[in-house]
Amino acid sequence: LPACGGDSQSSVENGGGSSGGGTTSTGGRVITGGTGGVSGTGTVETGPWIYGLAEGDGSLVATALEGVPYDPNIGRGVIFHSSDGLEWSRVATDLPFVPYGVAYGNGRFVTLATQFDFYRDVYSAAAYWSDDGITWTLAEIPATQCGSRLAYGNGVFLGLCDGGHLRSEDGTSWEKVGPGQEEAYGAGVDFAGGTFV
Repeated sequence: LPACGGDSQSSVENGGGSSGGGTTSTGGRVITGGTGGVSGTGTVETGPWIYGLAEGDGSLVATALEGVPYDPNIGRGVIFHSSDGLEWSRVATDLPFVPYGVAYGNGRFVTLATQFDFYRDVYSAAAYWSDDGITWTLAEIPATQCGSRLAYGNGVFLGLCDGGHLRSEDGTSWEKVGPGQEEAYGAGVDFAGGTFV
């Protein structure tokens, strides 16, 4: 799995495509890693930029962005899956919403995702959920921008989005609860000691 930092480019072998759960899935094993930055020719490397990591039921899931951050024509979301932390596969790629924090609870992986149209200065948001970490389904949420951390505890997923916190028991149906800030980028919640913070 490519790391955050370094200057090597990632490559994939044994690729194949399939579609499922409202997302595009591409098989393949990541065999080298690293993210770039700006190359000597002035072009921007494509990442991936890793944002979230979660473990559950023998699976590891990592969420990331590939392309140019904040450019809707280039930057797209991607999700990786691994059973051992060594061999990683792309299980969802070219997602219109970029998944940030990911959490596991009640037998399900859930991630909140945001899309930013740099040219129109407009945010939109959604959630993705998966029972196995491999097949992902898109879910609508009552928000346009979400923070980078999502937490699970006491039987619910909780995230911070614009205008309020978002709460869900299953990752598919979401409701706004409690106070929230006008903008949520970079913010989030955590769960420890029986309490959301």
